[in-house]
Amino acid sequence: MNDIVYSVRRPIRVSENEADYSVERIDREAPVLRDELFTALEKVYIPPIPYKNAKLITEGKDAGKYKVVVERGTVIGRIGNTMNMGVVLTRGRGYNSSKYATKYPDVLKKVIAYGNAVVPIGFTYNAITINRNVQAKRHYDGANKGKSIIVGFGPYDGGALRVYGKQSEEYVAHDIHDRPLLFNGALLEHETEPFSGTRYTIIFYTQKPGLTISGYETIGQ
Repeated sequence: MNDIVYSVRRPIRVSENEADYSVERIDREAPVLRDELFTALEKVYIPPIPYKNAKLITEGKDAGKYKVVVERGTVIGRIGNTMNMGVVLTRGRGYNSSKYATKYPDVLKKVIAYGNAVVPIGFTYNAITINRNVQAKRHYDGANKGKSIIVGFGPYDGGALRVYGKQSEEYVAHDIHDRPLLFNGALLEHETEPFSGTRYTIIFYTQKPGLTISGYETIGQ
């Protein structure tokens, strides 16, 4: 099969404001809500990372080749399981509500309660990514608008998050185990260091400003 390779090693966007490139530790935790969320997550099915679809090109100079339709696994790698809740961007349908929010309402309720307790006071979000044992390779985030909060939990060792400097080969490895981190993943490349055990990471962010998760207030309290 002749694939057309999709390059992901480029900044998704750039900013003239140096503050947009800052990385900040958030000193907030919610162990009771975290444990309730962990228990709920261990009971549900989180699908493997989608990798790629191959579409046959029938016209033009590339006719007969297969075009790679970019999926999340093309960007972050294929190791682990992931699902999105809240606002999602679906190919051909635009922005809509995640099917997993409807499928797992108890998880949605618990992850928002946890999120509101660990993101900075006043920080708003309308999208949530839940990762289980994801070994993310070096990448930029694509659809995030503004800064995101990521936090890890579960019985695991290792798994620091490497955040690279502005278009740089230098990085800082941040321990995110019960330690939320605020940064802009569309501006700064990042990847997961090796780990052992069961490692969940939750990312709270905005997909499209102005949209909400119906029935919930999603803001740091």
